[in-house]
Amino acid sequence: MKSKEKESGLPNARGKNRLCDAIVAFSALIFRAAHLFFWSKTPYFRVPALDEIYHHYWAKFVSEGHLIFPTAFFRAPFYPYLLGAIYSIFGEGLWPARIIQGVWGILGCVLVGILAREAFRDWKIGLVAGLIAAFSPMPALFESRLLLDWLLIPLGAATLLFFLRAKRRNNRWDCLLAGLSGGLFAITRPNILAVIPFLMLWLALSVGKDRWIKALLVILLGLLPPILPVFIHNIHHGDFSPVATQGGLNLYLGNNFETDGKTPVLPGRGAGWTIRDAWRMAEDESGKILSPGEMDGFYLRKALHFFRDNPGYELGLLGKKIALLMSPVEHGNNGNPEFFRRFSPPLRSPFGWGLIVVLAVFALPLTIRSEGTRFLLLWVIIYGGTVVLFFVNARFRLPILVGAIPIAAAGLVRAVELLGKRSFKKLIFPSALALFMLCVNLIFGGDTLSRRGLAESYFNLGNLFLREGDAAGADSIFAITLEYSPGIDRVNLNRGIIAFEREDYTGAKSFFSREIENDGDISSALLNIGVIARLEGDTAAALLFGSKSIEAGPLDIAAYINYSRNLQEFGLLDSSLIIACNGLEIDSLNRRLNLLAGAAALKMGNYETAKAYLQKAALESPSEILRLYELGELHSVEGAGAAPDSIIRGYALYNLGLLSTIEGDFNRAVDYLSKSVALAPNYTDAWSGLGTALEKSEKPESALAAFDRARQTGEISPGLYYNIGLLHARSGRYIVALAHFDSALALDTTFALAKEKSSLIKKLAAEGKIFLE
Repeated sequence: MKSKEKESGLPNARGKNRLCDAIVAFSALIFRAAHLFFWSKTPYFRVPALDEIYHHYWAKFVSEGHLIFPTAFFRAPFYPYLLGAIYSIFGEGLWPARIIQGVWGILGCVLVGILAREAFRDWKIGLVAGLIAAFSPMPALFESRLLLDWLLIPLGAATLLFFLRAKRRNNRWDCLLAGLSGGLFAITRPNILAVIPFLMLWLALSVGKDRWIKALLVILLGLLPPILPVFIHNIHHGDFSPVATQGGLNLYLGNNFETDGKTPVLPGRGAGWTIRDAWRMAEDESGKILSPGEMDGFYLRKALHFFRDNPGYELGLLGKKIALLMSPVEHGNNGNPEFFRRFSPPLRSPFGWGLIVVLAVFALPLTIRSEGTRFLLLWVIIYGGTVVLFFVNARFRLPILVGAIPIAAAGLVRAVELLGKRSFKKLIFPSALALFMLCVNLIFGGDTLSRRGLAESYFNLGNLFLREGDAAGADSIFAITLEYSPGIDRVNLNRGIIAFEREDYTGAKSFFSREIENDGDISSALLNIGVIARLEGDTAAALLFGSKSIEAGPLDIAAYINYSRNLQEFGLLDSSLIIACNGLEIDSLNRRLNLLAGAAALKMGNYETAKAYLQKAALESPSEILRLYELGELHSVEGAGAAPDSIIRGYALYNLGLLSTIEGDFNRAVDYLSKSVALAPNYTDAWSGLGTALEKSEKPESALAAFDRARQTGEISPGLYYNIGLLHARSGRYIVALAHFDSALALDTTFALAKEKSSLIKKLAAEGKIFLE
């Protein structure tokens, strides 16, 4: 029987192994600390974007106690729930999540080292692999962002490590942990479900017929705890997806005539598609309302039809994706990693994908006879195959490093050993192979950042400054963007928004006109010009541009919102309601459109219709978490200063409270208005309305407190002074009441009710019936 020392290839194995793990952990810590130091000074650290926003809001939803998701999972749920747990314990600050993710990233580097050590039974290979992982830039980058990908290195390494141990040690715990690690990986990134059967087949062939059935059953037992609850949840909501309902959509996004192999593209919508676009297209073609699973199935069928109908093109596309997979360029999906290198020197580490691939290719002739290489190569090939089926970018190919790094480390160690033995001939073929791979990468690797790519990256950075409230910083970044690509769309649009926020309407209109001249986002530019016309009191121009914005962008929800609002501002309530309803046919859950429709119907006296729309606008709808995936850019002047979703709910609740007051249901009015001021604490009308409802409910002191809060939060109106004075008068505080009636008259000398009450108090005081003390 082999000793543990011999199996590990070193004397006193346990002590040296621990020392190696400590060196790897310390190196990974220093590298990540350095990256976070630089990264924390950028807007990327402070302002989440795209998938980060989606994860952030979903995690907030979880941290508020909503553990049951209201629909089938569109995306794998493990990371948002984990982030929600972090928020619950440590709050939503910028640092706790990043620190915890960094700690797990350090563990991932250690696990990669242990995997390499056990795969090749050599502590030196384990140490080198761990150090390569520690100084590899992409894992550190994703650990510093609110993205799920940082989980995949530790989970992938753990999965392979326990599979390897299950084969060598005949231990059921290893099988169980292999399944559990794979299950957690699956509810983070489901494509491992296509890899695990191959790992199980490898194990079955390796352990022999007397052990493989029990081993595989235990692995399956380990897979169930993470996956089964997610599967049951999806079944409960009518979708039979084991983890998430986005696989079919992603497959189609990566396999069509418009994709470039690295960018998810929805035909007809380009790379700027939204979930709403995808859903609308599927429902239009299907002719019915689709659930998340049905929508995903629709796109799965489209992807399969594309494979069937265009085999030659698909083969060429797959070849292009394989080249992208091997390319040293880190193609972005949520921002461009090549651009990020400008802001954090550690991200310029040489131990990136390109070097690791070249070293792994160099290692193959030297180590291919090793069981460890064959096992890890299985992971690299099968997992890489799941990536090229969709689209290739830095995030998706990250888990391949789990197998590639140990192979590369083994090649380096074996090369040093051969050099020490002066066996130079054995290095000729591996070196030639590595040189060939390097040349292929240099020739076919693609551009790191084209001028257009730089422009798009700067534009996204400017948007982060804009969302952070730094208009000057955003404008300077947008100016740089135009230097790289003068015709890029949406940049002049956002510069116009900044000018609008400064109340430079002339400058804003000039920028919007340039956006139209560049054939950019014409719909948004037109609607913005219409908003400015409305604010300037030019009714005809406001309505004209509002109408044109819808003609230019019939699927642009912002155009419907702004045109409906313009119509309502000018008293054209019927038309406002019609336009809002037209927009709701495209996006029935849009809170602002429902608010506009409800407000128009309320002003028209159509109370039942108003109530239906306002209740939709006020509803706290967890299913909207899916829709937050689309946030990230500002394209309308209304959007630049738009209230957040919670405030819009507050406005809707105010209108519902106003409606209940009109109907005489004062208790319900108080309930609605109390919720309104909780969501919109600076909304003067809501406080004033609450005061009126409380007064009608015979709660004068509470009403007075509400009116006083209204006075503190906004512009004082004659009516507000009158209401406060009336309450003081009813409580016998006549001198205070008189002061408020006089204040109302100072603002409006024609206010008859205030004049009447002021005169009455003075008359009663003169007659001695009341005392002004």
